[in-house]
Amino acid sequence: MTKTAQLAIARGLAETTAGTNVTVNSVLPGPTSSEGVIGFVDKLAADRKTDRQTVEKEFFLKDTSLVALKTL
Repeated sequence: MTKTAQLAIARGLAETTAGTNVTVNSVLPGPTSSEGVIGFVDKLAADRKTDRQTVEKEFFLKDTSLVALKTL
């Protein structure tokens, strides 16, 4: 399910349960370190002549303007 769909379902449930003392929360997962992602990031690091940790930190600090968590 896409993140937009997850939010839509959470909003619909929240509207459906309004006034019933039910709270609806939605937690959306962020980027996941998988085998494919690690390979991609390693290639970026090699291209930039740096290490994976530096590329990851730059990604979270600069490339994801919507990511609220800015620390690693």
